[in-house]
Amino acid sequence: MIPAGLATTSDSLPADFHAPAPLRRSGQLAEEVESDYLRSQTALLALYRVVAFGCGVSWLVFMGLGSNAAQLYRASLTGPPDSPASAVFWLFTVASLVVVAAGFVHRHAVYRWTLGLAGGSYVAVLALHLVSLVLTDESPLTQNYLGDTTGLPMAMLMAVLPGRAGLVLAVVTLAVAARVNLGTPLGWNTVLEVAHALILMLPFLMLLQAGRRASEALDRMVAADHREIVRLARMKALDEMETRFLGHLHDRVLSYLDGVWRGVVALDRSPVDPGKLLTMPPTRSTHLSLRAIVAGMVSDAKRLDPELAVSAPGPVPESATMPADVAASISDALLEAVSNGVRHAPGSNRALEIYPQVEEGRCRGMSVRVTDDGRGFDVDDVPRDRAGLRVAIAGRMAATPGCRAEIASSPGRGTRVELTWDPGLRDQREGQADNAAPVPVPTPYDLVGVGRIFRPRNAAVVMALVLGLSLNNTHPHAVAHLLALAAAGTAAWALVQGDALRLPARSTAVTAVTATLFLVAALVDDPPPAAHWPALWYPWVFVLLCTYLAIRDRALVAWSVWAMGLVAVELVGTPHFDVPGLVGMSILLLPATLIPRMVDMSTRGLGLAMASARHRATEVELVAARRAFLADSAGWVARQAAAALAPGLSGDARRHNAHLLELKLRDSIRSPLFDTPQINRAVWDARAAGARVRLLDDRSTDAADAIDAAGTGDRLARTRAALAEVLAGDAESVTARIYPAGRAVYATIVVTDPAGENHRIEIND
Repeated sequence: MIPAGLATTSDSLPADFHAPAPLRRSGQLAEEVESDYLRSQTALLALYRVVAFGCGVSWLVFMGLGSNAAQLYRASLTGPPDSPASAVFWLFTVASLVVVAAGFVHRHAVYRWTLGLAGGSYVAVLALHLVSLVLTDESPLTQNYLGDTTGLPMAMLMAVLPGRAGLVLAVVTLAVAARVNLGTPLGWNTVLEVAHALILMLPFLMLLQAGRRASEALDRMVAADHREIVRLARMKALDEMETRFLGHLHDRVLSYLDGVWRGVVALDRSPVDPGKLLTMPPTRSTHLSLRAIVAGMVSDAKRLDPELAVSAPGPVPESATMPADVAASISDALLEAVSNGVRHAPGSNRALEIYPQVEEGRCRGMSVRVTDDGRGFDVDDVPRDRAGLRVAIAGRMAATPGCRAEIASSPGRGTRVELTWDPGLRDQREGQADNAAPVPVPTPYDLVGVGRIFRPRNAAVVMALVLGLSLNNTHPHAVAHLLALAAAGTAAWALVQGDALRLPARSTAVTAVTATLFLVAALVDDPPPAAHWPALWYPWVFVLLCTYLAIRDRALVAWSVWAMGLVAVELVGTPHFDVPGLVGMSILLLPATLIPRMVDMSTRGLGLAMASARHRATEVELVAARRAFLADSAGWVARQAAAALAPGLSGDARRHNAHLLELKLRDSIRSPLFDTPQINRAVWDARAAGARVRLLDDRSTDAADAIDAAGTGDRLARTRAALAEVLAGDAESVTARIYPAGRAVYATIVVTDPAGENHRIEIND
C-alpha cells in the first residue's frame, strides 16, 4: 500500500498504457496466414490443370482433324484472317494455346481468366452466329461448324462457374449448338442430334462438376487441418517462449521495479533504456524438467476436471528431463482428452494415469492414459472435419517425432486415450524425415462417385437414343439389326457396373466383346444412308461405347476395341462407310483418354504438395510468431516502464509508479482474465488512491475451448463489471478471485470499506 496522491493517476498516463499485455495470446492464428488458408486451393488447382491440358489440347486436335470444318481450319492458319470464319478459328486457336500455357503457370487467377475467357469467347461467337441466323437467315460462321466442338469450351467455362448455373449454361449451349450445327430441319433428326450431343458430353461435364465440388471439399478439409496444425505448433512455440519471457520478466524487470520502489536502484533524469531493461531475447529451450512437467500435467488436468482420479509417480530425479516439444504435445493432447471427458461423459468415473520411464536418472519414455466409463462412441464414425480427436489429440501426437496416440472407445464401454512417447521412435523418424512418404490424399476423381453418372437408368436413356438413331435408317437384314441392338444394350449395361472410376475387369471384357460384335453386326446389316444426320447410325454408337469405356479409365481397352473396329470396317467392307470416316468421328476418344490420365498425373503428388505447403506455412508462422511475440512483449514492457518512469515526473512519483507498475505486471502474469483496459485503469487508480487490490485468477488454463464451452463468458463479464464498480468507490482493500472450473461459485469480490467492515459479492449462474 502506498500513500494516496503520490503515484501518477491514469489521466496523466498515455492512452494505451492500460492495454492488455500481449501475453497468453497464443491461441490465435495470424490474420494473414488464416486468410491464406481460407483460400487454400491445392486440389482445385490440380483439377484446373487437368481441364487446361485436357481441353486445350483436345480443342486444337478437334478443330484440326475431327471437325467438319477441319480443312478450312487448317487453311485459315496458313495466313492472316481474311474472313469472319478464319478470324473465329484464329481466336479459338489462341484461346486454346493460352489455356494450355496456363497449365504450366499453374496459378489460380491465371486459370480463372484463361478458362473463363476461352469458354466465354465460344459462347460469344455462338451468340453472334445465332443472332445472324435469326436476323438474316444466314451466317458467315455456318462453315465453322461450331457444334462440333461445343463440349470442350463448355468444360472450360464450367470449371470456373461452379454450381448449377454452369451446368445449365453448358446443357443449353450444347443443345443450341447441336440444333444449328448442320442445318438439319426441325423434326426427329433434330431431336436425335441434340440428344446425341448431350449424352456424349454430359458424363464429361458431370464428372467435372462433381470433381470441382470434391476438390473444394478436400481443400476446405485440408485448410481446416492446416489451420489447426499451425495453430497448435504456434501455441507450443509461444507457450515455451512465454514461459521463458515471464521468467525473464520476473528475474529482471520486476526485480528492477522493486529496487526502484525500495530505493535500492537510483533513477537519474534520463529516460529508461529498454535495451538495459530487456536484455533478452529468450532462446528456444530443448529440454524441460520432468518433475515440473508431471506436476504441470496433474495441476492442469485437475483444474479442468476437479473430480478426476489421478495416479502419478512420486518425486522423480531432478536430472530427468524431456524435450520441450514432446512435453507440449503430450500436455496439450492430455488436456483435450480430459476436456472431452468432462463434456461428453459427465457423471462417469474419470481417471488419469501418468507413467514416466526413468532409468539411471534419465527419462526413457512416458505413457499417459485418460479413461472414463461413460457412454463411449464409435471412433470410425467421427467425421474427418471434427478436430477434437483427429487433430487436437491424434494430430498433435503424430506431428511430434516419437509420439503416438491410441484412442479406443465403443458405445457403452467408455473411452480410453493413451499417449506415449518413445525416444527411439523419435530418433528413427528424425533420421527418416527427408525420405518421408507423401501424405495419402484422395484424388478428386476418387471422391466423385461415378455411380451418380454411370447408373442403370442412364444406360436405359442411352439405349433409347441408340434405338432412335437406328430407326433413322432402313435395315435390309432384320436379324443383324436386332443382334446389333442387343450387343449395344449389353455393352451399355456392362458400362454402368462398379462404383469406382475404373470399370471392373469382367465388365470391361464384356463391353469390349459386345462393342466389337455390335459394329460387325451393323456392318453386315449395311443399311443405306439417310438424308439427314445421322446418315449411318452405327459409327456414332460405336464411338460412343468406346468413349464411355475410356471415361471409365479403360483407355487401352477402348483404343484396342476401336482398332478392331477399323479392322472390321476394312474387312467386312461396305460402299457406305470406310476407315477414314470412322477415324474422323473418333476424335472425342482423345479427351476421354487424356482426362483420366491427366487427373492421375496432376494429383499423384497432391499429398506431397499439401504436406510441403503445410510444412512451409508452419515454419514461416512459427518464425513470425516468435519474432512478433518478442517484439510485442518487449515493446509493451518498455512502453509501460517509459510512461511510468518518465523523466519529467518527480522522484517520489517515479518511485511509487515503479511499485504500481510492478503490481500491474504481476497481475498481467497471474490474472489474465482480469487483464482488460477497464480493469487495469480502475486497479491502477484505486492503488494510486491508497487502496490494496489483489487479483486472483485460478481459472485460466491453456484449455481455452473448455472454458468457453462451460459458458463463462457472461459470468466473466459480470465479474469484471462488478469489480470495476467496486474499484470506483472508496474501499480500503479489494480482493477479487475467479475460481477453478467445477466450483459452485464462479467468482467472489471481498471489499473492506473505510469503517473496516467486509462485504462479499458472489458471481455464479
